[in-house]
Amino acid sequence: MDNTVLVVEDDPTVLTMLAFALRSSGYATLLRSDAESALEGLPDEKPNVILCDVNLPGMNGADFTQTLKSSPSLADTPVILMSAYDEPRGHAADVFVSKPFDPIEVVQLVEVLASSTG
Repeated sequence: MDNTVLVVEDDPTVLTMLAFALRSSGYATLLRSDAESALEGLPDEKPNVILCDVNLPGMNGADFTQTLKSSPSLADTPVILMSAYDEPRGHAADVFVSKPFDPIEVVQLVEVLASSTG
């Protein structure tokens, strides 16, 4: 899929806000509320960029990112890790964004990362 963003977020309000902002900017969105279901769909879904919350039920976002980056077919997929708490030490994401955030700025960051991958 071209111009597709996978959003992994368990807060329905944040998930809806990000989906709206991304769709308004022309991105298709894949929405998941936990890391395990996000991993199940990969690599078939092939998103251009992944937005992932740190604090998720089950596998956390930092572990999800590490798993993703260790997969040869997914290692180059840019990941934006998000959290209302401190940035996890040693995470494998490309970028960390603190919550609360401006959704327009997150979309602009997605645009930069998506254009750098192709």
